[in-house]
Amino acid sequence: MINKLIKKWMVMILHTYILPEGLTKSFKASVKVKKQLLLEMQKEIDEDPESKKAKLEAKRKDN
Repeated sequence: MINKLIKKWMVMILHTYILPEGLTKSFKASVKVKKQLLLEMQKEIDEDPESKKAKLEAKRKDN
């Protein structure tokens, strides 16, 4: 989902305006870094409920 939105946004901007090549490369690099950060955040969010569940099960076993 995030990938599709980023690609659509990049295509829209790059086709709407004529940008110098250096600026385009910089923009793409920036988007790539932000995309990676978002994917890492999404992974942490997805793992968080699993870790909470595991901790609750461990506490139940201790009692």
